[in-house]
Amino acid sequence: MKYIKFICPMCSQPLEAPGEMAGDVINCPTCKETIEISFPCIAIPPNSKMMIKKDIGDRNREPKITVKRKYEFTGDTTEFSGTTLRRIVRLCDGEIGGWIENENNLSHSGGCWIFDKAKVYGNAEISEEAQVSSEATVSGDAKIYGNARVTGHATVFGNAIVFENAVIAGESFVSGNAKISGSAKVSGYCTSVGGNTILSGNERITSNPTLNHLSQKTPEDVMKTVAIKAMGILTFSTARWLKDKYGERPR
Repeated sequence: MKYIKFICPMCSQPLEAPGEMAGDVINCPTCKETIEISFPCIAIPPNSKMMIKKDIGDRNREPKITVKRKYEFTGDTTEFSGTTLRRIVRLCDGEIGGWIENENNLSHSGGCWIFDKAKVYGNAEISEEAQVSSEATVSGDAKIYGNARVTGHATVFGNAIVFENAVIAGESFVSGNAKISGSAKVSGYCTSVGGNTILSGNERITSNPTLNHLSQKTPEDVMKTVAIKAMGILTFSTARWLKDKYGERPR
């Protein structure tokens, strides 16, 4: 039988229990406080019980629910789009993660995680089992949850919501009030989804052939790049129309 070794969060007494008891709530044999037998990984598995800390001094007070921390900051910082971001490290296995502005950006519950050079800041939230990886960025009031994935050089910002099994990849960006769900996928170079767009089911949006590779990563730079390229396309189209209408002037 496998045993789990853990520490009472109330009195710091080292304890151990059979593996099958992981997630059960017991009274600490030393301090008698109500505690939860920790899982091997600090992240709280779905549908598991949370630890309830009771205040013995006031039995009429509502019990305090404490969510165990999944990660902490490494101390490394970086500046991005005028914001100071901090790198995270997962407590259960020491894996170094990506960058966030504060702990509101990544939930301590579930298996959600930010990998590699990915960055999440502003009021953006990553929760449940969602993952942001590679060099993707999520900002503004965007929300990524469920089993959604944001990867590659993708950018999600504004009030966009990505959830269920949706995937945002490549050099694509999702903004505005867009909602991407189901098994929908947005990918390719400079693929734009914004406004009140709703994608669901198995819908796919891939690269726009009239636009080139994006080299910027912040939402501001993305919008600027698209505006410049759109102006170039408009100018070219106007010149072509004038040539077709009036022909070339004789030299």
